[in-house]
Amino acid sequence: MNKEKMTKLFVMGTKKRAALRLLIVAFALLVSSSVISAYSITDGAVSYNSIEDETTWTFNVSCASGDPHDISHFTVAWCSESAIRNVSVEGTELYYKQDPGWDYGDHDGVHGIKIDYQVNTNNTVIVTIVLKGDYGTPIATVAYGIKYDGFVDNGNDLTGPLASSCTEIPEFTTIALPALAVLGLFMFFNRRRNQK
Repeated sequence: MNKEKMTKLFVMGTKKRAALRLLIVAFALLVSSSVISAYSITDGAVSYNSIEDETTWTFNVSCASGDPHDISHFTVAWCSESAIRNVSVEGTELYYKQDPGWDYGDHDGVHGIKIDYQVNTNNTVIVTIVLKGDYGTPIATVAYGIKYDGFVDNGNDLTGPLASSCTEIPEFTTIALPALAVLGLFMFFNRRRNQK
């Protein structure tokens, strides 16, 4: 073989090896990014009862058989603590700040209702949240967080009530402090003008 053919084969072999390496890296990235957690919150449904003036939100929380750890708690996005009438799992009512129970606030990267209820491996539970008022339309996809063994899986594809439809009444200080500041500035400048 002459030198030109050898160089051509070497370059072609190098290109093939580079292409093979690129293919392996791309496949590894694809596999690592598409790992699907078997911890899930699904089948969200929202309905409104006009007689009771309540919205009922139901969904399933699952811990598949291949999961090595049980779910310790989960959080679903919601915007108004005062609208929460009842939280139950499998028909059993849960109470505020109990264990098992529910809480409201920022948990696991989600602002909303945290439900302290252990879901064991190879088990699915039905969760029902009753809200005071009409949050039945429009519905949206909401965020959630699932905690297990110190880890959190987050998602944002659970069907639920539209959180932006909440109308929270602001706390007194949220309104009073800016109003007092404006009143104080007015009095300060008024007094200063009267001294001249």
